[in-house]
Amino acid sequence: MQFSTKTPLTDLQKRLIDKTAEVAAFDGWTDTALRQAAEELEIDPAVAFDIFHHRPIDLILAHSCLGDERLIEATSGHEWFENQKVRDKIKSLIMMRFDQHQHEREAIRRGLSVLALPQYAPAASKALYRTVDAMWRVAGDTATDYNKHTKRLLLSGVYSSSLLVWLNDQSEDLATTEAFVRRRIDNVLFVFGKIGKVRDGVKSGLRGDLRPSSFVPSFFKPPFVRPRSDETPQGPQGPQGESPS
Repeated sequence: MQFSTKTPLTDLQKRLIDKTAEVAAFDGWTDTALRQAAEELEIDPAVAFDIFHHRPIDLILAHSCLGDERLIEATSGHEWFENQKVRDKIKSLIMMRFDQHQHEREAIRRGLSVLALPQYAPAASKALYRTVDAMWRVAGDTATDYNKHTKRLLLSGVYSSSLLVWLNDQSEDLATTEAFVRRRIDNVLFVFGKIGKVRDGVKSGLRGDLRPSSFVPSFFKPPFVRPRSDETPQGPQGPQGESPS
């Protein structure tokens, strides 16, 4: 069965991806890595090549999908997770994702270098969206309006930047990455709160409840500059009401 991001991974696909990730740290997500993985698992390499027909992108996307599936499985039905606030759930999910791949950092680094190529930009965007969408769904988000896409867009920025920090984090227990994730989530919640105020203000303004300027956050308003005492206000006809010559 050929790999597709639209269907769950089979056990055979999972085994091949796990083994290929081990080899990819040295050889990249190449045919050589997939062949070696298949041979070590005693699987005909031709079968492996048929499953992951579009290489290397199929291998990298399958590895990302496998991470999404395992993240969902790791949190399903766990009371310690369900009792957390949403912001804490998101932080936990990001750190759990990094913990899952702690021994695959070099393979992921090589995969990101492939995804950075222009021809794979659409696939990279879809993979990122699939990951943050899974995180939000696991965190209990059920939004179907524009909020759904806003949340995923903001989390995409948090996850992407945190991923780069994690790749180079040598601190104990990933303390540097965890602190960075916490700060980024705080920043995003601040921005999301401002967006919510603007949205509510627009709705009130459309109903005629408020003047438009009353719902614009202060950092969006232009500063008021008071004229200096030695400046004479000038109107259309010049100083002191005289007509300009």
